[in-house]
Amino acid sequence: MSTLLRIAGLHKDVESKDTVTTREALKCIANSIYLKADIKIFLEREQVHSICRSILQTREHLSQEAQFLLCRILFFLTIDRADLVRDLVQSDIAISLEKVLTQNVAQIANEISRKQINRNTPINAYTVTSEALKLLFNILLTGAKAEECNEDYAKIFKGSLGSIFRLLTQVPFPEPQPLIPPHSQAIHSLMQFPYNIVAEKWSAQNEWAAGCYDMKEDKKDLSYLTEKLAGAFNCSIRSLIPSGLPDEDGNKQVDATLAPLILVFVSFADNNNKLKAGLSKHLLPSDK
Repeated sequence: MSTLLRIAGLHKDVESKDTVTTREALKCIANSIYLKADIKIFLEREQVHSICRSILQTREHLSQEAQFLLCRILFFLTIDRADLVRDLVQSDIAISLEKVLTQNVAQIANEISRKQINRNTPINAYTVTSEALKLLFNILLTGAKAEECNEDYAKIFKGSLGSIFRLLTQVPFPEPQPLIPPHSQAIHSLMQFPYNIVAEKWSAQNEWAAGCYDMKEDKKDLSYLTEKLAGAFNCSIRSLIPSGLPDEDGNKQVDATLAPLILVFVSFADNNNKLKAGLSKHLLPSDK
């Protein structure tokens, strides 16, 4: 592992590079952690989590493969490790994640606008976005489990919400099952943010929103996003439970797939009567 760290540029005495060789070493490290969790003890002692964070934050023009692998290594290292999460938060991992998400979601949106979607390679803007969102979700969840102030963490990472909004509103949900990565990962992360943080960030969006929907005062209450999510929910119901009888379909993934989005709906409806009425219209049977 020490040799791999040096080759990958994750050793404190080695300058980090982004080459085919370094990326192959990163793959070996990520796979090793997956196969043998005890390796994480050595990597923690070598401050690998801090070095990964620094590379993501400071390196310009980092390849998508390197971004993906660094996020994956950080994800593995921070599972149920509130102390490492706290260290990363204090050293501004939020800036690193916002940078990765902004770049890759913008690329996805541009590919869609040009109708030149690139998902032919194993690692692309979609998979990097998904991996970064997994890391974001894990950091927020681990902080909440450790009884850290979840709202404080949410404030620190609220910069990533802009990319989450853009993904959920500008990038069409997949068909026939909408709730797959990266959209499902975006919803998992959104679920971890308190409503007041989500609403505040939504109402203060930047220029990309102008071409997507009307951002006048009466449109700053998340109604547009709620409609998008409700449509995805209904499509997911039809895809996951085609018979309309969930007990007969035997699909154990239904709860795991739908629950995060339902929790987002609960948060919206519990805090905003207009959103509650809109969700009722989309999700509940009519009086007739």
